[in-house]
Amino acid sequence: MRVGWTKVRAKRSVLRADAEKWLEVADLILRSKKGSRLAKWAIYCAGYAIEFALKAHICDVLDVDKLPVDYETHDLNKLAKSAGIYDALKREQPQNWQSITGTWSTALRYTGKRFSTRDAEIFIARVREVLRWLKKQP
Repeated sequence: MRVGWTKVRAKRSVLRADAEKWLEVADLILRSKKGSRLAKWAIYCAGYAIEFALKAHICDVLDVDKLPVDYETHDLNKLAKSAGIYDALKREQPQNWQSITGTWSTALRYTGKRFSTRDAEIFIARVREVLRWLKKQP
């Protein structure tokens, strides 16, 4: 007997709360005793914080409670464009945005790429800065 997955559309409030939790998990990983060996995973989690925050912002812009299926992607640039903030983000947060999109993707988990603790600290700081910026957007 095969059990299938039921597709659940993400709620705006959950996306927003989980964005904060992904960032919290990134911090916990980095502060752990094994943080230096797990820097890639801290970056991986922090990237999801941006993704979830962008998806919540799309819900705000569309004035919907649940994320429409059309926006179920991990492509941060596509999500920023869909949220209508891509140009402003590139203009107002150019270094942060370029660093985030140049470093993070879901494929990161499949690579053997190594990051230092410092790399992860910088990445997380950039994510925090973009999240602060995003909260100020209409």
